[in-house]
Amino acid sequence: MSSFSTLRRFSLFTQQRFRNLHSSSISQSSSSSSSNPHSNPKWGSAIVVASALALFYCFNTPNSHFEFSNNAPRSSSPPLFEKSSLPESTHDHLLFGDAYRSKVFFNYEKRLRLHSPPEKVFEYFASCRTLEGELLMKPVDLMRAVVPVFPPSESNLVREGYLKGERNPGHLFCPPSEFFMLFDVDNDGLISFKEYIFFVTLLSIQESSFSAAFKMFDKDNDGEIDKEEFKKVMQSMRSHTRQGVQHGDGRRTGLKANASVENGGLVEYLFGKDGKGRLKHDKFVQFIRDLHDEIVGLEFAHYDYKSRKTISAKDFAHSIVASADLSHLGRLLERVDELSNDPRFKDVCITFEEFKNFAELRKKLLPFSLAIFSFAEVQGLLTRDDFQRAASHVCGVSLSDNVVEIVFHLFDANEDGNLSTEEFVSVLQHRERDIAQPVETGIMGFLSCCWKCTDTSPSSRLFS
Repeated sequence: MSSFSTLRRFSLFTQQRFRNLHSSSISQSSSSSSSNPHSNPKWGSAIVVASALALFYCFNTPNSHFEFSNNAPRSSSPPLFEKSSLPESTHDHLLFGDAYRSKVFFNYEKRLRLHSPPEKVFEYFASCRTLEGELLMKPVDLMRAVVPVFPPSESNLVREGYLKGERNPGHLFCPPSEFFMLFDVDNDGLISFKEYIFFVTLLSIQESSFSAAFKMFDKDNDGEIDKEEFKKVMQSMRSHTRQGVQHGDGRRTGLKANASVENGGLVEYLFGKDGKGRLKHDKFVQFIRDLHDEIVGLEFAHYDYKSRKTISAKDFAHSIVASADLSHLGRLLERVDELSNDPRFKDVCITFEEFKNFAELRKKLLPFSLAIFSFAEVQGLLTRDDFQRAASHVCGVSLSDNVVEIVFHLFDANEDGNLSTEEFVSVLQHRERDIAQPVETGIMGFLSCCWKCTDTSPSSRLFS
């Protein structure tokens, strides 16, 4: 039965009911009739209209039932609720379209990641809340809090986090993370604030610095470290990241970080339940490598909105330019939008293998940038074949033709068919730096200084 016919029948029934009630009250005295406002026909008409409107709203609600909040329980142990925000709504009343809104929110989220204290970042991206009010993250929330990402092109989302007074951003159905379940002691698949700080610190250690970081941990120089050595150096490492420096011990509503950040399921995974185990170099290096790989996998799953095992050329382009400086981002996004109208990229899909290979290239950016700048200086132009050969021979990374075509399209600053190597390298360098989020002091400042002070290389101006 349609909502309109149901509404009509309900209205007629209510009016008939009211007439019967009104006729039965005619015999009453006029004084009692006037003293009882509910017997007045005007009040009856108001009741009919209000009831009809309520029924009309009910039948036209997208979920066909009332929801007073988005706090529907997700599991029974422990009870979890989605963070509340305004319900979904149609877009007809919005002053700006979703494309514009998504860019505005992306800029907001980018600044939030780079300049806000970790408590505020966690509060924005965390998607779950316990009955006690504690905010928790899913693994994909952690990825979005660390990596700048656009909403998937096939979704209707306009942002990645939660804002009071804004409609629910929607849900992305990413598969559970087997990696994070390895050290999830309560098997809820969620990340607390203190664990978030811990992971952000670990992600600040770039792969090129894995061994150096471990040797710094290994004060006894025996190739292994114990739990206390690990905790002390993690505290030191955290003090050299922006998130760690601004960490206020979770002093915000919904954040519980009373216990040490260095205690939790991860430490138990590395050192055993009794905490007396020893962590070997190879296990530590592999763990951090796996952590970085998991973030790459979660980013791909984010863009793979319909679980097709591939993403569109536009989504891949978004993942590349998302780390660009805000002053250059607008022009790069215009190049991304052009992909939708270019027949060369209409049916192009990027697999996870291609996506991961490009992520590997970012990790080896310094030797790769030296190779392409040196070649361009001698030869004058860098062709697509030269680009692929540099990635393969210098970095051991295989790039597909589709990936190279998208890169050349995005970073063809002069629209002459050639790659703007400076712009390309600058965007990739921003990605690695923003995830590490170093402050210019201590060991991270020293590593950053070493990265920047390559004055003898043709690319030195890029890292200044």
